[in-house]
Amino acid sequence: MKLPKITRRQFVKAGGATAATLAMSKFLFGWQGEPFLTRADNSMPPDEKWVPTTCWIGKQDCGMLARVVDGRIVKLEGHPDHPRNLGTLCVKGQAQLMSIYDPYRVKAPLLRTNAKGQPGEWRELSWDEALTLVSDQIKEMRKKDKRLLLWQKGRSKAGDFYDDAFVKASGATKVGHGAYCSDAAYRALEYTFGFHGGIHPDFRHCNYLLSYGWGLTSSGGNKLCWLTWPREFVAARERGMKVVTLDPWRRSMGPHTDEWLPNRPGSDLAFFLALANVLIENGYLDREYLAKHTNSPFLIQDDGTFLKEGDKELIWDTASNTAKPHDASGIKPALEGSFSVNGNAVKTAFQLFKEDNVKYTPEWASSICDLPASAIRKVGLELGENARIGSTIVIDGVVLPFRPVGIMAYHVSQQELGFQAFRAMGLVVMLLGAIETVGGPRIDFGRKLHANWESLDTIKIKDKPDNIYLKNSKFYPINSANPGVYAKAMIEPEKYGVGYIPEVMIVHMANPLLSFLGQDTFMEAYKKLKFVAVIDPFMSETADYFADVVLPAATIEKYEGVMSVGDQYTDAKSLRVPPIPPLYQSRGEIDIYLDLCEKAGILYGEKGYLSVVNEELKLKDSYALDLNTKPTVRDIFDRWARQGGYEGGIEFFETIGVKVSPIPTNQLYAPAWDKPYGGIRHRLYGESLLRYQKEMKAKGAEQIYWQDYTPLPIWRQPTMDSSPADYD
Repeated sequence: MKLPKITRRQFVKAGGATAATLAMSKFLFGWQGEPFLTRADNSMPPDEKWVPTTCWIGKQDCGMLARVVDGRIVKLEGHPDHPRNLGTLCVKGQAQLMSIYDPYRVKAPLLRTNAKGQPGEWRELSWDEALTLVSDQIKEMRKKDKRLLLWQKGRSKAGDFYDDAFVKASGATKVGHGAYCSDAAYRALEYTFGFHGGIHPDFRHCNYLLSYGWGLTSSGGNKLCWLTWPREFVAARERGMKVVTLDPWRRSMGPHTDEWLPNRPGSDLAFFLALANVLIENGYLDREYLAKHTNSPFLIQDDGTFLKEGDKELIWDTASNTAKPHDASGIKPALEGSFSVNGNAVKTAFQLFKEDNVKYTPEWASSICDLPASAIRKVGLELGENARIGSTIVIDGVVLPFRPVGIMAYHVSQQELGFQAFRAMGLVVMLLGAIETVGGPRIDFGRKLHANWESLDTIKIKDKPDNIYLKNSKFYPINSANPGVYAKAMIEPEKYGVGYIPEVMIVHMANPLLSFLGQDTFMEAYKKLKFVAVIDPFMSETADYFADVVLPAATIEKYEGVMSVGDQYTDAKSLRVPPIPPLYQSRGEIDIYLDLCEKAGILYGEKGYLSVVNEELKLKDSYALDLNTKPTVRDIFDRWARQGGYEGGIEFFETIGVKVSPIPTNQLYAPAWDKPYGGIRHRLYGESLLRYQKEMKAKGAEQIYWQDYTPLPIWRQPTMDSSPADYD
């Protein structure tokens, strides 16, 4: 079939007609803005500039250069000096031009005129009217009971201003969204190693990679998205890195992997327990690391608790053949063995793990994983051999442990057994002594321990939960502020011991009705809310069905940050800088919160929004915000930049865009820190998990809630395996 020829003029004309048609949408509400395509009325050269900014679409925060012609963004390119994308930009990044100029953006504040629970009918409001309506609700809830105010996190690219400053100043209960994404992995690895994240390899030095549910070109990975990891992966492959992929689907890793193991969905825990079995059976153990930097030598009593002297856990000192505190000087801890201390029979934590793990052979795992036992054993042996246990490498004059085996895993935590599957994976890494070493698996880009290392070990389970997402409850002691939990608790508050139901919610760039599991549950829960305000550039399903007020947020055309945008080898800082002013009547979220807090009476003073911003951005002395004067967003970032030594303050980011600094080797790898691994002992044995299980049982929690709170990862069949046939 021969297609008709279309000239550029005809295309422009048709585009103008299309724009006119779209202007009839109910979402435009009388918008009288400029048409998308116009004919130049003179032959003067266009006003053109390139503005450095940060991608608004992906989680990776890639650097961009926006080409602006006559006040309109016409092209986006990757920032050549940005460490995450080095001048490249993925298709989503390019396509965000469509979002910026999408005719279906919400263009003015809107007020619902019909009943909730159905597609909305709206009328336009002024910003002053809209902010007054929302701020009045905030004031009422603060006066009545702060717990009645919820803030639903979604896209949050300036957590200092949103998650921290607004939530603290308003007293709102913040609920997250990562529980459906990666939080099982985050909690497991925070608990086990004290680091915040999923897990990724040190690509520069890794020789053997286990790709665990990761698609090179079809998914992100720990911390980053499509561009950085594929680039580092390709460089490692060219260097000779071997890749084994564990994934039910071959997906895009097919051409890039040496071996593909299509395991049965939900069998990951069994697979890693079997790998641990192979490593132990064949002696692939970093005994020095296990004895010095984990709780493997801690003595365990018959009831599963640590043997202590005061508050000190005891180990068996082979030099004196006595039990001593684990941090006593001159000790030689026994890694394995059973002992008697004052007539009390004890075993080391590692001995307990070894005895429990003996049943998890590759043959046992084969039928569960739907993989040959020989294939599972082969991976275990290759991990052990390639880990080069005991070897070191010198980088920049620093002698470091060298364990060139890595794992890439992130979204596979989205499963019923996700927490313990990642714990089991962590224990495999622990046996090899590979965590945060040169060539080994890494978790975070930050060089500090996460607060959850301690807090997850010291939870006080209460008879009644602390809040609507059941924090410190018998249901979810280890808690990720799961939206699905608060929705269930709102529907059945008596069941969960909640003595109140929230009345007001502010939804920040989130769409629970579409993004979260259990749409019917959210629909029922949201019907109980008295007032919902949504901050979003678009009319989401949540806004359409349940918002009372919609506040139109800008997309890329705003100041936002501060963003840490290094890769795993560099540190970098950037901001989102507006290439053009906000379109239509939209506003940047920080501007919205400044005005909202002012109207709600929580902007000024020692405990107000500005005070928290000073605290979060560490603004001090002459750079600190005046607590009695409302600043512009640009001024806030200018103060932060000047205090940080960026030449020209905010102008540095408006003209240069990103500041990159290398991470010194003695900070890059955790064994080289002043205190190796931060001075903690990684948790092979989770005594507090057992404690929580006992308390949950004692308080009457059902088995479904406590069954996975075990000190060592234990296999059980996923619930889906016993689901009725009609769920197949």
